[in-house]
Amino acid sequence: LSTSFKYNKHVNIYLVLMLLSSASVAFNRGLGNHEPLLFSNYKLTWIRLVFLTLPPSAYLYLEKIYKNTKRVNASDFIHFIIPILWSILFLLQTHYLFLANDTWNLARKIFSFGFTSVYFLITLVLIRNSFKNQDTANAKHIPSIKNWVLTFFILISLVQFQSTIHFCFELEEKNNIYTRFSFYFKMVIAVLLSLKLLTSPEIIFGYPKLAKSLKKNSDSDATSEINNKIIQINNEYFIRGITIDEYFTGKNLECLRILLDNKDTFIPVNSFDELFISEFKTSVVTLKKRREQSLKAITFALSYRLSVPEEFIFITTPYEIDKRMKLIKLNPDLLS
Repeated sequence: LSTSFKYNKHVNIYLVLMLLSSASVAFNRGLGNHEPLLFSNYKLTWIRLVFLTLPPSAYLYLEKIYKNTKRVNASDFIHFIIPILWSILFLLQTHYLFLANDTWNLARKIFSFGFTSVYFLITLVLIRNSFKNQDTANAKHIPSIKNWVLTFFILISLVQFQSTIHFCFELEEKNNIYTRFSFYFKMVIAVLLSLKLLTSPEIIFGYPKLAKSLKKNSDSDATSEINNKIIQINNEYFIRGITIDEYFTGKNLECLRILLDNKDTFIPVNSFDELFISEFKTSVVTLKKRREQSLKAITFALSYRLSVPEEFIFITTPYEIDKRMKLIKLNPDLLS
């Protein structure tokens, strides 16, 4: 999954790292090898080091999605220097006790909260800048990427802050209702993230790779490929041999004809507003709502009739003169 619409196996390196780390911790606990107090004891364990790698791994995964680099860069390892140095300091404290336990525990809480917060903020800035500068005209699956990135960011942030709060408020030692809530909350987040991955194979394999596999295993022939397009014959448009008038009516049909008549150019999305102006005074909000409902209905109908994902129906791009407005046109791949 990458913004260049190209399959890039390197994008998933840090996602796989996070999954393997979480799986190894769960497997270790399942074997009964975990210590009674994971956060509260003063010994350095490999599980602690795993937790420290999660925030930078999550950041680097999202960075790979947007930058679409072809390999792991040496600069990536800079993000793991602090966890390594902290682990060394932890090891020294374990053996030499150069700080009192109360002071060391306070330092651990400050570091834990600060480390998690810093990566939360820089990841938030990365997402904000990437969304702002994204050219949706060159990547037709950007809406799906935004959906996955926001879902991933929210769930991972909740897990990281859950662990931080669990430690900072010493829930592990109290072993009360809040401790159990913290544990089950983390389990729910893990299940939601797993379900998202299982129900969205393009996240792991990438859109082109997935499309290629589906096409290879499909029994459809050239005829079915033609049937999954809008065909123009003279001045009329057909879907599966039936005129579009049979599938669309009213304002939806008028909007679709405008898009088909301008299939080679982007048009302002508000150019449809005049279709929805009634004899009574119509507010801007009402016009926008009617327009969006019509475009949504067209998207759903074409997606169903042509057997393509809804995000492939339209291509949008910001209007250069007014960034608040967007331009729209039908995906040329839907036309024959």
